[in-house]
Amino acid sequence: MRKVLGMIFLLDSLATGVAGGCEPEGRAVTVEQHKKLQPAGPGKQSFDVTRHSIPLSEIIYSVPRDTIPALLEPRFIAAAQARGELKDSDRVLGVFLKGKGKAYPVRILNWHEVVNDVVGDRPILVSW
Repeated sequence: MRKVLGMIFLLDSLATGVAGGCEPEGRAVTVEQHKKLQPAGPGKQSFDVTRHSIPLSEIIYSVPRDTIPALLEPRFIAAAQARGELKDSDRVLGVFLKGKGKAYPVRILNWHEVVNDVVGDRPILVSW
């Protein structure tokens, strides 16, 4: 990742995880005739699955809603310090706005999935 070494890297946690939720290629979107909701657990808002590309019988809920914590106040280190924390092969999701750049390691996003941050003076949401 030599091209992003001038950016700032997020190194809040070294946790790893597995990303999921990708829509399978080649599957048509199904739209139910009536609104279809899947329960989300006690006291939680149900998921609207009226429109779906995966058969509802194949959807497995293994993690309750709001279980994966968003990063609300990420900590950053300078790119020069990140050399010991990141390998050249590590993937990052980069944001560059108005001359300010930040990079979010995919291994961190696999765990947290959402980061609420600010680049320059602009609030952003990074989603993986």
